Amino acid sequence: MQAQKHDDYFGSFPTEEITTFPISSYVLVDYGKQGPPDRRTWNWRGPYRVVKRDEEDPDRYTVQNLVTMKLEDFPTAQLKQFIADDREDPMVAANADHHNLIVEEVLSHQGSLENLRDLVFQVKIMGKDEPDVLSYHDLKVNDGLFAYCEKLGGEWEKLIPEQYTHEGDHYKEKKGKRPKKTKQKQRPRDEAANGVRRSSRLSSK
Repeated sequence: MQAQKHDDYFGSFPTEEITTFPISSYVLVDYGKQGPPDRRTWNWRGPYRVVKRDEEDPDRYTVQNLVTMKLEDFPTAQLKQFIADDREDPMVAANADHHNLIVEEVLSHQGSLENLRDLVFQVKIMGKDEPDVLSYHDLKVNDGLFAYCEKLGGEWEKLIPEQYTHEGDHYKEKKGKRPKKTKQKQRPRDEAANGVRRSSRLSSK
């Protein structure tokens, strides 16, 4: 009887429907709690193409970056529908921002992490035969740079903003997961050696 009352009580509350996005449709992705990397960047990035809905968590989707073709997972709360029409190609819209150049690949770099102002990269731009040289400032929120930093590894991964990584995968988070050093147990004294020392002291008296 009590259980029935419990079910009736909570069943009286309206259930909130989960927003759904059709497969192969386009969505914009919100930067989340941390916000965009700088004030000039819009709060929404994309569009991305919807690839699949998580089977275990229906409130989560896998979407595809139209520039790098990389697959990423986001909760529904960070997504909103992008309405594509004949006048606006999703691919063009995805790269309209100056900070989101169509970089096929970062080829090399010149400079060091100690001086980001002078750090430049040789990149392959989509549709161009000859490589271009872009500064770190031009590429700092570009997926092509992120892929290059992941390839170099180490401290280069610090250039990838935290909001562009999965939870626990950012450089600072991984660095903080270093295994704790275990104290080595002191070896027990060699009793035989101690006995020799004792006997030598007695004989010298």
